Amino acid sequence: MSSPRDVMPDDTRKALHDAVAKAPVAQSTGPAELDVYRREAAALLTPGLPRDQAAQRIEARMALEPVEGTGESACVMWPIVQSLKYNRLDVHFHNDALVSWDLRIINGAAGV
Repeated sequence: MSSPRDVMPDDTRKALHDAVAKAPVAQSTGPAELDVYRREAAALLTPGLPRDQAAQRIEARMALEPVEGTGESACVMWPIVQSLKYNRLDVHFHNDALVSWDLRIINGAAGV
């Protein structure tokens, strides 16, 4: 029975080892921060999406409820209570079609 060393000639193994040793090493500052709300909003809310479909996606996929009384306005506000970064999602409509969205960032302990 042959060992893994028998599969690759010594000069090939040494060349491979040298190449790996000379390869640049990427410096990492730690794991990338995952922004769940931004990722979901970007995936679900596309310009031109009808108001009712946008509302359905936000409620079903992001588990958010709109602020009472804003459902038919040009800007529908969706409070975010489970985030330490954002306090709400604002979705802007024109002629019942989605135009844009914004995630409002909490500034300080007062959430202002």
